[in-house]
Amino acid sequence: MDDNPFKGMGNQEGFYLSKSRMARYTTCPRSYRLAYQLNVKPIKTPLELLIGKSTHRLIAKSFLARVANDIPDLTGALDEFWAEEMQVPETRAEAEKAKTAAAKK
Repeated sequence: MDDNPFKGMGNQEGFYLSKSRMARYTTCPRSYRLAYQLNVKPIKTPLELLIGKSTHRLIAKSFLARVANDIPDLTGALDEFWAEEMQVPETRAEAEKAKTAAAKK
């Protein structure tokens, strides 16, 4: 086995390195292996990723409204985003279904 933890995986060839990959590897090599080499996805989305996704959605909403000469409803867009992301399953069956769906992503 090659000792280079940053090489391309699967169909990817060669060397791939990013700041986030280096940070994860130096913080916890096991976490890096699970995330990037074994492609294990967390059941719960990290808060930092949620903040980044919500920011990108607001920027896109603002840009599209500006192109259409409209005033964007950024508060509504943000509320909608967090409502979608923070849905809590009510039953164990729903939780298992969500877990299976997250594993397929």
